Formats: sequence, C-alpha cells, structure tokens
Amino acid sequence: MEFSLSGDYLFRGGDIRHDDRVFAEDRERTAQIIATQLERQAGAAADDDGSGAGRAWRDVRAAALLAAAHEHILPQIWREISQRLRQQAFDYIADACRRELEQRIDTQAPRSERVAAGDAPRVLVVAGGGFQASSRGALRAVLVDEHGVYREDFSADSMRSDAPGADALRELLGRQTVDVVAVAGMAMQTRRLYEDVRTAVDDHCARTGDDIQVTYASDETARLWWDSARAQAELSGLRREERYCVSVARALQDPAAEYAAMGQDLLHLPLHPRQRDVDQRALLVVIERALINVINRVGVDVNLVARHAHKHPVLQYVSGLGPRKAHAIIGRITAGDRPLESRSDLVVRRLCTRTVFVNAASFLH
Repeated sequence: MEFSLSGDYLFRGGDIRHDDRVFAEDRERTAQIIATQLERQAGAAADDDGSGAGRAWRDVRAAALLAAAHEHILPQIWREISQRLRQQAFDYIADACRRELEQRIDTQAPRSERVAAGDAPRVLVVAGGGFQASSRGALRAVLVDEHGVYREDFSADSMRSDAPGADALRELLGRQTVDVVAVAGMAMQTRRLYEDVRTAVDDHCARTGDDIQVTYASDETARLWWDSARAQAELSGLRREERYCVSVARALQDPAAEYAAMGQDLLHLPLHPRQRDVDQRALLVVIERALINVINRVGVDVNLVARHAHKHPVLQYVSGLGPRKAHAIIGRITAGDRPLESRSDLVVRRLCTRTVFVNAASFLH
C-alpha cells in the first residue's frame, strides 16, 4: 500500500530507511503547505506597502507560521488522526469478534427423531488424540445426560470393529439412551476415530433400529476448561480427560451456556487474527454482546438454570439482570428448595423488584 500526507511523497512499506526519509520529507512539505495557506490568509488581511520593513515582517511572519505548523498544528492533526484510526480499528476488530462468537453460539444441537423440539440430546463423547496413553487406554467415552450432567464413562485403546472398545461402545448404546455420539480430539487421528465410531454406531442401529446421530464436535471451550479450577471443583472425581469430554458434550447441547461460563477466558478464543492488538477489557465488553443477543433471543428457563450449577452464568446475560441480580435470584431459588411455578413468582416471592421483573420477564420462561 502506498500513501502520503501531502500527496507528493509516497511510502512503499517495504524499505524502512526509505520510508523514514520519505516521512520526514512529507512532514516538511505538509508543514509548508499549511504555513503557506495561513500566510495567504494573513497576507490578504495585512497591509503591505512594499517597503523593506514590510518584506521583513512578511518573512518573520512566514517563519513563525511554519514553526507553528511544525510544533503545534501537525502534532494535533496527527494526534486526532491516530485516535480516530485507533478507534476505528478497534470497532472493526471488536465487531468482527462479536459476530464470529455469535455465529458459534447461535447453533442448534444435532438431535435424533425422538428428541422433542427445545429439548437437549443425551450425548456420548468419544475423544482421543492428545491424551497421555495409560493403562486405562488412549480413548475416552463419556455419557452426558440432557442436562449436561455426567453419567458414566469407559476407556479403550481402539474403536475399530474388531477391538474391545467397539464392543464396549455397542454395549453402552444398547444399555443407555443416547441421541448423539460426538467425536473430538487433538490429533490427525481424529478422522480415523470418527470413521471407526460411525461404523460401530451404524452397526448398532442396523441391528436394533435405533436412531443415533454421529458428528464431529468442537473442543475449543473444553481445552480452556478441563484443567481450570472451576472444572476441578465441579468434577473433582473425574480425570482431566473425562472433564474434557463433559465440556465437549455441554458445548454441543447448549453452546450459549458453555460459552457464558467462560467469563474472561472468552478473550482466549481465536476470533480474529488481530484481537490481541486492541484493548482487551474493552474487547471483552463488546464480545459479551454476542452472549446477550443469543441468550435473550432464545430465552432462559430459570428453574433449569437454578438446578444445575454449570448453567448459572447464563442468567447474568438476561437483559435487566446482570451478575449481582442473577446471583441473588439463583441463591434464593436454591435456598427455598421450591421451583418457580410462573414468572410472576419472581415478584410474589420477592426474588426481585417489580422494575427488574418488568425489564427481564420477556426473556424468562
């Protein structure tokens, strides 16, 4: 890209020494242009009798205007331009990050025919590649129910049709209700794992007439969650590999809830190549609007959120609430051991004020 302030000197962007020299020349030329324009305006209003004193005064005035352009006018122009460019760059990058995150969140989970509209599927996650092989096997399979709660797991070395892992998978599918089998991993072998799992699931469905979807699953939230203090506190009895699978399943069932629980870790998601170059606090405020948009468009089941701790962060993104009010509402519902019978219970049971209820009621059910 070539550009110039005055139009007389062009930057090439490839040679630093050349561009530094050109910048100095362009700055001098720009100052002269500004000083000349000011001189013309000042000269038109001034009396010049053509004497030596008049010419001397004109020279002094021109020098003063040139110095003023160098020392005061150009720095102000550059400062204003740089601030505008910085703000425009931030707005562009932040909005691109928001749109990218909103696109990832605003998705519907795959489901079988037996799953009613609006319900979440029961997900079995089979993951491998990137885990440390141990006596328990290199692959992990974890079953998560429709509410994102861990149910059971098993380990295997392989899912090929003649391996014990495939037999264990078919046995679990015959014993438990599974709507979706999701495959995730951190290595190129994930594609082969997907094909092996699909073969085993298709064999089970052909023999039993069951309807089970097989799909790839994103693990970007799981990679940030499985070793976090929050994950270890919630699922302290599970190994890190099983926690990884639980997060993959939850992100597939309810992406908004899993991303909402990330908090400031949202900044670690790869949303734009230049997202590290802008103010991170301001960026977090903008990308959280993606959560606000999706969660308020879908709505929140307050009783469901209150029953499951991993869904609690969703409520704070409801318009009219926020972290403090959401935490207070969830605390009072769980302390009373009695679910809401209707939205009006929020006011009747004094879980929130009338003003808060009016602002948030449209997005609750």
